[in-house]
Amino acid sequence: ERHAGRVADEVLGYLPAIGTATRTSPDLSLGASPRGSITLLLAGKAMAAIQGRDYVVPDDVKDICTPALLHPMIRRREAEIQGVYEVAAVRRAVGRVPVATRPRRRDTAGPPHTSPPLCVAPPRGAGAQ
Repeated sequence: ERHAGRVADEVLGYLPAIGTATRTSPDLSLGASPRGSITLLLAGKAMAAIQGRDYVVPDDVKDICTPALLHPMIRRREAEIQGVYEVAAVRRAVGRVPVATRPRRRDTAGPPHTSPPLCVAPPRGAGAQ
């Protein structure tokens, strides 16, 4: 099955958030279209399969964002003058989106099939420009 793989609802919510971040980025005049979210979903599934998993984690999506979304991106003139290239603009936009992660369990109470809910973690390198 070409598109097999489990994707948590939180990861599915992460995809359009990335698209929105590129469309509202101060560095980009043209961001990712809604189809870009579909591209990220398929690319995330491919990344998971390469890692030998049948489920997608947020880092699969985040790691593939730049190559998957770079082509249609257009920098704003101001970003171009400041020397911000498309790669950096996409990375900055994606870096502004909080990543859904699973917290570590502190106790082992409860049925073994229960997993903790996903929560939102701050983007990597938050505060660094």
